[in-house]
Amino acid sequence: MTKSFSDSLASLPLAVKILILFVLLLPLPLVFDSRYVLQLAELIMVYVVIALGQNIVLGYSGQISIAQSAFAAIGAYGSALLMMQADLPFPVAALAGILMAGVAGMALGLVTFRVRTHYVLLVTIGFHIIVLLFIVNMGDLTGGPMGLYPIPSIAVGGWKLKSLSGYYWFYFSLTVLLLYVAERIRLSRLGLAMLAIKNNERGARALGINPIFYRTLAMTLAAVYAGVGGVMFAFLIQFLGPESFSLHSALLYILIVVLGGMGNNWGLVFTTIGLTVLEENLKVIAEAWVLIYGLLIMLVIAVAPGGLPEMFQRLLGKRSRPAQRPEPKTAAMGAAARLADSRKPQ
Repeated sequence: MTKSFSDSLASLPLAVKILILFVLLLPLPLVFDSRYVLQLAELIMVYVVIALGQNIVLGYSGQISIAQSAFAAIGAYGSALLMMQADLPFPVAALAGILMAGVAGMALGLVTFRVRTHYVLLVTIGFHIIVLLFIVNMGDLTGGPMGLYPIPSIAVGGWKLKSLSGYYWFYFSLTVLLLYVAERIRLSRLGLAMLAIKNNERGARALGINPIFYRTLAMTLAAVYAGVGGVMFAFLIQFLGPESFSLHSALLYILIVVLGGMGNNWGLVFTTIGLTVLEENLKVIAEAWVLIYGLLIMLVIAVAPGGLPEMFQRLLGKRSRPAQRPEPKTAAMGAAARLADSRKPQ
């Protein structure tokens, strides 16, 4: 049987996929000299990084969290304030902001480990509201509704990023690195354990997997990714306001993961590009985007839980290539079997 294009792409080693991505997208500033195109591309990379964290907590471990935008706000405001008011250099301020977001994610993970499904959603909505209220009401520190500005440019020692093309290459390298790490996590024992817990917690416990540890770790990793994205956003836009981390952005990251296929990092990248470009060109209905996001999430989950990749596969009438050996009947059993195989001595 001949392989389809998607099958051939999926079978490529991870290093080859990353190399292809580098070759295709790295020269973008040399092809497009438009300030608008470059800044839009950099915003897409910010969204990709934050959505990769959302994919870890939602796609890998199955926790319905809406706190990703709040974690990004913690990383953004934390790093910007440390650089503006404490006069810390960019690397120290950025690492501190990311650490703040990671600690907040760990704390939230420990708070939510006793609850499941929609209860996790309610707790994370409450966390999101608390962070926004803090930003709005602590005006002397955060600038309140008027925002925080001007945030300085990225500078390390005597080296300073001055042009959008410089930001593009720095952000692109960082995004590809984080995409690689997210894929390695998905393919590792850690990712398999999260998948086993997501699909069958009781079966995972029988294999000796601790759900509390892995769920808390997933929330922490998601917060770290959001913290990195928040730092990237702050120093790219050089302005921070509470509207940048609203419910609109929180739903956007969930929609990206759902449309791209939960657990599918490559689908997430293409979905982010499509949604961002679509939203930029349809600003006339900007007020209705939250409603549109909600409807799309419900529609995709009801029709094609695997997201757009599954939908396209159905439309094209193609079926996935059969595996060399029979797969277990459920996804949970499959993840458990692969995890058990990975634990065998080589």
